[in-house]
Amino acid sequence: MRTLENAIIATVFILFGQPVHAGVVISETEVQSGLGDSTTINKTLYIQGKKQKIETSHSENIIDLEEGSALRNRPEPKKLCENSLPSQDGTQGSRG
Repeated sequence: MRTLENAIIATVFILFGQPVHAGVVISETEVQSGLGDSTTINKTLYIQGKKQKIETSHSENIIDLEEGSALRNRPEPKKLCENSLPSQDGTQGSRG
């Protein structure tokens, strides 16, 4: 009986003793309309720690606050743009 209790305690420590990483996934539909024209854009937003990724059918944006960078990937035409984010003191962030 004591062995079973020790096994259960060890299992609990193995399963719940590891660091927990929580992420958030948000799906939304954006409708833009005006002058008789209407456009629907489906977006998926992923947030994990200090990183954020926004996916649409037209592009993919990745913002990394730890690195101080923002990436924009467009499939058509295939293009990748990288920008530095300003630091908290207002100067342009440095990548290094």
